[in-house]
Amino acid sequence: MCEDYRAALDEDLAHDQTDRAAGRKLDCPVLVLWPSSEEVAGRPNRTEIWKGWADDVRGAVTTGGHLQPEDRPDEVTAALVPFFCVAMKTNGKNSVSSLTEKGQVVKSSSD
Repeated sequence: MCEDYRAALDEDLAHDQTDRAAGRKLDCPVLVLWPSSEEVAGRPNRTEIWKGWADDVRGAVTTGGHLQPEDRPDEVTAALVPFFCVAMKTNGKNSVSSLTEKGQVVKSSSD
């Protein structure tokens, strides 16, 4: 674990600086979750910060603490499920999973 923190200050930082200088960004969707207790007035939210690293950034605030999946699993799931829902080909039709108001996953399809 300590090695991870050391790398962040050394080679990870160098790689990040190289990527920024080259204009490289993540080319995949990014979901950023953060606890409301860590929001600071006058500072940009985490979504805005990550837009410097990726073009497709979505974010949500939870009421949990640092270990959000353990503190607020329902809130984390409510953010993850729609993020991961994708269109799939099923029997020649496009099928898209989505959340209902009750948090149940349902399938709707379009021709």
